[in-house]
Amino acid sequence: MRELLEPSELQPWIELYVRDEEGAGRLPKRSFALLREALPSGELERGRVPGVLDVSERTARL
Repeated sequence: MRELLEPSELQPWIELYVRDEEGAGRLPKRSFALLREALPSGELERGRVPGVLDVSERTARL
């Protein structure tokens, strides 16, 4: 079980789920990019979001 919770093992499962939710319109596009960045440390600084998404600060807030 511990192996399944390792970020490297968990990431592909999260990606499948998020891509499905994005496709269904239940999550915004590019949600996985944010989760991928937050997964290793458990957090993502708000100021890094525009860079991760490759969008302006204004767009990142929407």
